[in-house]
Amino acid sequence: MKLILKRVEREGDMPCSFALHAEDGQILPCQVSTSMDSEGARPPTLTVTFTVDGDQIKVQGDV
Repeated sequence: MKLILKRVEREGDMPCSFALHAEDGQILPCQVSTSMDSEGARPPTLTVTFTVDGDQIKVQGDV
């Protein structure tokens, strides 16, 4: 799956920010925030914070 980072407008007085989208253009659910660090010689690092609600975002695997 290809993920696409797009600029989105937030409601109210919030400035524009970014959100991850799927290839079909749908925004990935439960995103709280995104931040990108591009300092240094390494590739940029994108951090996306999600709310794990057990409904739209679930944790699966060995626990």
